[in-house]
Amino acid sequence: SGFEARGQFAHIAISGVGDIAASRAGVADAEDPPAESTNGLYLEVGYDVLHPAGSSHALIPFVRYERLDLGAPDPTLVMQGGLTYRPHPQLALKGDVARIDPGTDPETRLALGVAFMF
Repeated sequence: SGFEARGQFAHIAISGVGDIAASRAGVADAEDPPAESTNGLYLEVGYDVLHPAGSSHALIPFVRYERLDLGAPDPTLVMQGGLTYRPHPQLALKGDVARIDPGTDPETRLALGVAFMF
């Protein structure tokens, strides 16, 4: 139907956090103890605007949401939008803009990429 959707969730539990903290004693950036767990997720949806025309090419505008909790006081949130062009099923040209907010000093990033799938 031309719609694409994907997502992923991951949770990691870390054992021996006390030992890690003890081994980092005296290290300059070791004020905060390591997190006992981290998690993250992303959800992405897109639509191939060339699908209704029956084209062998694909042009897919997409949006993506990410939430990463790496043990910091605030999770990092990412809102991303972009465009993927597939002139062939095994070749993708992609560009996107992402707004990354780690709780302090948000930033905007532009990314361009080429992928060959084999």
